[in-house]
Amino acid sequence: MKVFEKLKFILDLSWTEYKREFANTGLGVFWAFFKPFLTIAIFWFVFSIGLKSAPVEGVPFILWLIAGNIPWFYLGEVYVDGAMAIRTQQHLVKKIVFPTELLSTIKVFKSLYTNIFLIVIMLLFFMIYGYQPNLYWLQIIYYTIASVVFMTVLSRVTSVLVVVSADIGQLVMALSQFLFWLTPIIWNIEIVSNSTLQFILGLNPFAYIVQGFRDSMIYQQGIFTDIGHLVAFWAICGGLWLLGNRLMKKFKADFSDMI
Repeated sequence: MKVFEKLKFILDLSWTEYKREFANTGLGVFWAFFKPFLTIAIFWFVFSIGLKSAPVEGVPFILWLIAGNIPWFYLGEVYVDGAMAIRTQQHLVKKIVFPTELLSTIKVFKSLYTNIFLIVIMLLFFMIYGYQPNLYWLQIIYYTIASVVFMTVLSRVTSVLVVVSADIGQLVMALSQFLFWLTPIIWNIEIVSNSTLQFILGLNPFAYIVQGFRDSMIYQQGIFTDIGHLVAFWAICGGLWLLGNRLMKKFKADFSDMI
């Protein structure tokens, strides 16, 4: 399958699955946006009203929160859905002609539609609060692409491992909350005074993307400002890509027997 044909195939199936997910609900795709808004509203109420959190480095807390939560909604959803992509699609796996190696990628793109809409809402929020669009905002395109690439290679690895061992699926679910709190989504990575520890925490690819959104929207930091984490992120993506391809070649022929 050629690259263009493969991409069109992925986009068509991801859009079909996206619509089918809400086909039996009265409000349709509204539910795709309701959960993120509800989550942000709860965090805002708890931290701004309940705990009376002050602005973060002069930035209204709601904006600082949105800039971190928007990328996580995408990353967190695909982290789970991508890992379960093969195991939950038995009817397709058993069809020899279907390219099962693309199942996790379809999940990655399915969640992208909601993500793009939420990014637009994020930009509107910043403008409502008086922030003017600037060149740094264009970096959101880069970090969105980085999100898609990272989740594609990560899901390729985890989706195979979940088929090989059902315990991996349980581990993936358990680590979801751990990753949420490990990633600086509702806490500021700058509060870590030890520079070495701060650098190590920043090696987390999820943290790289979340911090990248904040650097673009709030701190006006360029993509190449932090070369160390930039190189580390793409090195991790490259390693996962190689691992995912190796696992897929080794186990793909046995998927239908394993599930």
